[in-house]
Amino acid sequence: MAIVISGSSGFVGQALIQQLSCKAKWQEQGLRTLCRQLPDYPLDHVQYAVISGSGETWHTDQLETHIQVGDCIVHLAGRAHQGSSCPEEEAQLQLAAHLDLTQALAQAAANRKAKRFIYISSAKVFAECSGDKVFDAKTAPQPEDPYARAKWQTEQWLQSFCPQHHLELIILRPGLVYDRHAKGNIARLQSLIRTGLPLPLGGLSNQRNMISLANFCHLIEHCVDCPQPEENTCIAADSEALSSSQFLSLLAKAEGRSLKLFTLPDWLLNMLRRLPGFEARWLKLSSNFALNNQPCNIALGWVAPFTPEQSLLEHSFAPSQLAKQASKQTGEKP
Repeated sequence: MAIVISGSSGFVGQALIQQLSCKAKWQEQGLRTLCRQLPDYPLDHVQYAVISGSGETWHTDQLETHIQVGDCIVHLAGRAHQGSSCPEEEAQLQLAAHLDLTQALAQAAANRKAKRFIYISSAKVFAECSGDKVFDAKTAPQPEDPYARAKWQTEQWLQSFCPQHHLELIILRPGLVYDRHAKGNIARLQSLIRTGLPLPLGGLSNQRNMISLANFCHLIEHCVDCPQPEENTCIAADSEALSSSQFLSLLAKAEGRSLKLFTLPDWLLNMLRRLPGFEARWLKLSSNFALNNQPCNIALGWVAPFTPEQSLLEHSFAPSQLAKQASKQTGEKP
């Protein structure tokens, strides 16, 4: 069984390619990626298929030429969650990047008689926060933004399409995927930590289930050839939940920085909540996002190999490592 990966230039895709390309098993069985353009530092043992198309469009007939009987498709490609001044336009862009792209790829996989389709969805399909609840795979999704709604619609389409075309399906719903070298909110938190200033984020006792990049890549590889689970929608998370304060402490430790946290008094917090945009940002830091992934782990036969601390301190992935790995293979300097 060869692996065909879409979205190999993204945050998760780069790390996954690095992990798989180093292993003799996948060097022998085959590792192919579907991409818009060749990477600056292509790796040995990886076949890069450049797929043309306009915007977020891929054409099924193009995709078919790079898929073979019995392949496993790992579908990571999509559009990142982002705000927009025009919600209707953003909704259309998200659907094109997720539903339309997935339909083309799944149809190509079915036409070529691929064996398995692994779709990377998101735990955001449940909601933006869990409140006093704990989400599990049977919780009814209530997506709140265009990104999550597009992911949920894509899941539903795959659940209908794949059984009709004898294509095994595994849907992974990861919590926040984190790493020392992640972008977005994690990078912003790291910038705050590097200032050395005391941060008003002490005393947060919320619980958030996330998954490290190292654990997530391990899980995806496990899903390539594990027995097909009876319940094919699985939550992806580390073995332990963290409060935001605990996560910040781990980030600081990974950066080799000391962290000083203090708790905002209620009267000041209430005043700050009147500021535009503050409430939304504060909720992201202070709210619960609790996930129960134990039934999914049992169904898949998987246990997260790394603790959050091990993931950040010992198994972090830097994009520059990909260039270094490629330069060792080619003899060139990155």
